[in-house]
Order: sequence, then structure tokens, then C-alpha cells
Amino acid sequence: MTDTLDRLAADLDREAAALERRLDAAVAACNDEVWRGPAARRTADGLRAARRRVRAAAAELRRVAALVRRRASDARPLQA
Repeated sequence: MTDTLDRLAADLDREAAALERRLDAAVAACNDEVWRGPAARRTADGLRAARRRVRAAAAELRRVAALVRRRASDARPLQA
């Protein structure tokens, strides 16, 4: 069981990192050189809001991964 929990925690951490990588790629694609004019402000505001949500989601995945690791640690037999 602890191996399964350890794998789950690692998967959650990987997904959190992948979310942030995708966010970085989106930010790079939506720079000032790409967006100009009246839509630029709305796009920048929308991107900032999306960044906050993605970062919060990644943080939540890491928080859950830490809880899963703690449960796995609690489930391991004590070493004599």
C-alpha cells in the first residue's frame, strides 16, 4: 500500500510541475509583441487571472501529495 501511495504522491508532484511548465509556455506565447491594441489589456488581465488559478491548482496538488506521503509514512511499519 505504501508503494502505491508513494507513486500517487510522485504523480501529483509531476502533474503540478507540468501545469506550471504549460503556464510558462502560455505566458511566453502571450507577450506584448503578440498582443496589441484594445484586446491586449483584456488578454493580459485574463492571463494574470489564469496564472493565479493554475498556480493555486499546482499548489493544491503539491499539498495533497504531501498529505499522501505523510499517510504512506504513517502506514509503514516501524523499523526496529
